[in-house]
Order: sequence, then structure tokens, then C-alpha cells
Amino acid sequence: MKFLKASMLLPIMAMAAPGVGRTDDGAVSALQMRDWCAPVVDGSDPRNSQEYLHAGYCIGSFVTLRNMGVLKSIPRACIPDATTTDDFIRTYAHEISGMQTDVDEVRSNWFAAAVVILQYKFPCR
Repeated sequence: MKFLKASMLLPIMAMAAPGVGRTDDGAVSALQMRDWCAPVVDGSDPRNSQEYLHAGYCIGSFVTLRNMGVLKSIPRACIPDATTTDDFIRTYAHEISGMQTDVDEVRSNWFAAAVVILQYKFPCR
């Protein structure tokens, strides 16, 4: 991905820009995150600075979760060590499109949706 290095600073910029793409309670919605991750998933270069910002936010969010160990401590989800951040971004983007839920928190908060997807795709046996 050509934009990967340039996008490493973008999550910091996104956090510094209050209200950028967030819902009323400050959370990024599940569908927003899916759309922001689209250039990462399809391997295309973002077309403008807004897409760079969003793709960087996507990458930074999932890398941060991985580095913080959050993915290892989600109840009822057993994620294999070999699963990469890129694998999870692609899984998230694919699964969120077909997710059927009436739970507002899942729809309005990408992290809540990510937890549900992890539990579904990587169940502990």
C-alpha cells in the first residue's frame, strides 16, 4: 500500500480534530469505519486528503487495538496469533456489511461492532 507510511500520522490528526466523522456521542459508527477502511481493504490509494485521513484513522485504530492487547482480552473470542491487523480490517469490513442488528450501540460504535465480529469469527472452542 503506497499510502501506508503517510497515513501513520493521520490517526493523531484525526484525534486532534474534534468531531471529525463522529456520532453525537463522539463514537465512530460501524458503517463509517467500514467506509474509512475501504482503501485498505481494496488496496487502492485514497483520492484526496479526507480519504487519507480516514484510511489512516482505520489503520491506526486497528493497530492500536492490536498493540494494546485488547484483541487478546475480548471475552468469547480466541484470535489466532497469526491473524494480522490487515486480516482483521478485511474481516471487519466484509462482516459489517452483512451484519443484521437492532442494537444501537453496535451500529453507532465501531468498536462494539468489532467485538461482536471477533466473537462470531473467532469463537473459543
